[in-house]
Amino acid sequence: MEKTKKKLTEKQVIHVLMACVAVMLICIVVMFICTINLVKENETLQTEKTEMQMQYDLEKKELSEKVTLLSNQLTAWIEEEEAQAQKKVPTGLPVSGKVITIESEPIIIATEKEGTGQVADDDVEADTDTDEENPEIDENIVEQEIPTVVFGVKKETQIVAAGAGEVKTVEELAEGTSVKIDHGNGYMSVYLFKGTPKVKVGDEVLRGTLLFEVTSNNAKFSFQILENENYVNPMDLMEIHG
Repeated sequence: MEKTKKKLTEKQVIHVLMACVAVMLICIVVMFICTINLVKENETLQTEKTEMQMQYDLEKKELSEKVTLLSNQLTAWIEEEEAQAQKKVPTGLPVSGKVITIESEPIIIATEKEGTGQVADDDVEADTDTDEENPEIDENIVEQEIPTVVFGVKKETQIVAAGAGEVKTVEELAEGTSVKIDHGNGYMSVYLFKGTPKVKVGDEVLRGTLLFEVTSNNAKFSFQILENENYVNPMDLMEIHG
């Protein structure tokens, strides 16, 4: 009996050991499979991460290129706007051709003082004492000096617009024909010449557009500039080279 029990016990031990080994093998296989799966998942994640990084880099590059393109377009647009605005400032020489002389000769004009229609209180009291009418007072007239540049030009010289703008007035005066151009930026230029104008009111002109054509030698041409309705010296704006 004791031998039988002993054998049974050994058999049981062997079965237990075999079972443990089997369980360990199963665990090892499961762990191996899990490790393989983890490795595959990690590789998949790394691949996805790499693809996402590549996509991000590509989108970043495309965005950077778009930003650069837009920046260049904006810079070009700003430069073009500045160039167009500069063309409207009457800085160009208003003549094309032979110029004999360029002289700064201010023109003096007489204008009435503002508010000359109002009578002071002292004048009203004085009027009540006398029935005589006061003669026109010279003090109501003021002289205004208009900065003017006078060009002496030769035959076949062209008088041209000093900047881009719109012809506002064409007037026949005793001194000749006056053409006034509104440059749309606070500047206006005035061209006075004894000749036939080549433009009319409402015409859009560019810098260099023909205004008058000189048909005689030693002709005189007057040029004036207004900035915000105030006359300024054209010599301060004109680009004179040579």
